[in-house]
Amino acid sequence: MSKKSKFDSVFSKKTKDKETPKALKKLIKSKAPTGYTYENPPGSSSEFILRKKNDPSDFSFILRMKFPNVFEGLPVKDIDELLEASFRTQKAIDVDKNLQNGSDGQVPTHISLTGEIGDYKIFPYDFPKLNPITIFYGDKKELIPVKRVPLASFDEIKIESEEASILKILLIINEKTNRMNFTVALNFEILKTIDDYFEKREIIKSFYEGRLKIFSEVLPMEKEKITVFNRNDRFYQALKSLQVVLNKKFEFPKNVSKEEFKLTKFLFESLINKRAVKFLPSSEIYLNFDKEKSNVKDLLPTIEGTDALTFFYPTIETKSFFNISLETIENKLFYNMLYKEFIEERYQLILETTSESVSYVYYQLDLNKEIEDRFPVDIEEAIDITDVDFTVK
Repeated sequence: MSKKSKFDSVFSKKTKDKETPKALKKLIKSKAPTGYTYENPPGSSSEFILRKKNDPSDFSFILRMKFPNVFEGLPVKDIDELLEASFRTQKAIDVDKNLQNGSDGQVPTHISLTGEIGDYKIFPYDFPKLNPITIFYGDKKELIPVKRVPLASFDEIKIESEEASILKILLIINEKTNRMNFTVALNFEILKTIDDYFEKREIIKSFYEGRLKIFSEVLPMEKEKITVFNRNDRFYQALKSLQVVLNKKFEFPKNVSKEEFKLTKFLFESLINKRAVKFLPSSEIYLNFDKEKSNVKDLLPTIEGTDALTFFYPTIETKSFFNISLETIENKLFYNMLYKEFIEERYQLILETTSESVSYVYYQLDLNKEIEDRFPVDIEEAIDITDVDFTVK
């Protein structure tokens, strides 16, 4: 089947063109059927394409296609359906070079004086730009940029939100039935910092609470996820508070390790609520000392054999969590411990725990401050680590 194409085409040229002699050009044109002619495509004098005479189009040409056929999984019976399928899938049509040579008396649609016909394709028009979708939440609204995306269907079109949107919106519109289905989800991937989270917090909260409206329809409440949101939100609030105290910026945590979560609890209670955190120590405690500065060896006769040993251990520590590094004074207090061993070559004291053992920790930021010889806050006001929920007292 022959059809005039109004789509852009790309011709491969492997040799430098030379001007075709007029006699040869006249001979080639004489081979064209009645009402048709051979002309050079733009940018080439060694190739000739078949097109209608006196065609008002700036550049159109004749192609030979085979039907019925299947394109990107869609059955097509004519050129119109093929072009439609190409547009809907945004896939280029590979032109069959063999068909263009003609057979059974058919003239070729494409002639090359170099003896080579390059590969060429027919490209579809791009999808048109769409207006954004308006999302309402409370008395506010947000414009969500959307785009049409390829879909191998003659009946349905697919529209989704741009990657930089806090909401993932997916629309499937059936053009025959005029019905629409849509889904909405949160896109946390666009959040790069804790500040980004708080810029979008109201939308995120409204999503879980069932206060988002799209196409005059209120999205249902995510009851099972509200508790999770509230817990995570308190954690992000804690990081926001720590940003102020530390004068640092946190990246938005996509994944939080147990150690990072525990350290956040310690720092939040120490720097925001100004109280120690109580926790159960591991079965053995390893305490390292400076051989030149410490008198721990002199204390060994006192602590050996003690059934309920209390030990205060302040150190300057560099803590790394999320994307920051932080120097602090880490004050630890161990209650009801047992002496196990002192390793002199490492100047390391090893303590064992009992069923009554408990530990306290409190962090300070002022490294210029002289380290105290006693725990800096009242342990009676300490909070158990299991009770820390990032609430400001």
